[in-house]
Amino acid sequence: MGQAAELLGVQPAFLRSLDTGGALRPHRTEGGHRRYSRRQLAHAARLRELLDAGHTLTSALAIADLEGRLHHSDDALGRTRSDLQDRTEELDRTRGELREARAEITDLQRRLDDET
Repeated sequence: MGQAAELLGVQPAFLRSLDTGGALRPHRTEGGHRRYSRRQLAHAARLRELLDAGHTLTSALAIADLEGRLHHSDDALGRTRSDLQDRTEELDRTRGELREARAEITDLQRRLDDET
């Protein structure tokens, strides 16, 4: 916990309070030491920023949650746009193939008509 607090520039008590308040659930070693993931450290850093800006822990948690949802929504939107672009390109290729097939059919019909 000391290293995590040092990385964030906070007191260990701050991280303990986030754990006690349910804002973070760090992994615990067999000896009871807290181990934080990078994601948890980033979350703690964002909460510290929001708390320093005057938000309560409850509002800081709500803001961080909404920011996380927005980030995931943006990612999903980006994936959807990319998928739509891929499908549009595939549709354009299929339309081109269809035009070529129609031209071949028209050509074959013309040849059959000429033979008869």
